[in-house]
Amino acid sequence: MKKKFIYPITIFLFAVAIVLIILKFNQREKHVTSYPLKERNATLAKGREYVLTQASSDRLKLAIEENPEDKKSLLSLAALYIKEARITGDHPYYDMAALQQVNAVLKMEPKILRLLLIKPLFIYRNIILQKGSKLLKKPGKSILIMLLFMVFW
Repeated sequence: MKKKFIYPITIFLFAVAIVLIILKFNQREKHVTSYPLKERNATLAKGREYVLTQASSDRLKLAIEENPEDKKSLLSLAALYIKEARITGDHPYYDMAALQQVNAVLKMEPKILRLLLIKPLFIYRNIILQKGSKLLKKPGKSILIMLLFMVFW
């Protein structure tokens, strides 16, 4: 095949892959209407911080129910989900929860640049974590892959 055909075909396939990824995550978002905080394991749930996080989550959800256009509460809840993902390590779940809140704000104001830049990062990180977990399950390659993730992450 000639070079003049390879480049357009590659660009076209890349664009199709991006569209399919976005459609896949939009469909997943529609299935879950609300993301509650997951219970932490015993050692993480002992602290007072977890009780405060639950109370803050309940307060923010109540504020959003009262006023669904409250952008500050939506973004605060997204930040809470990001913090919870860092603490518990359950990034796929809490990233999708935060992405849902970001999408709600973007529907109200689609021109917020910071949110437009954050959205692809959630999706990309979720894809990387899914691929990494599949690769780590293969015996023999896990140490090499873990080292690569540590170097490039």
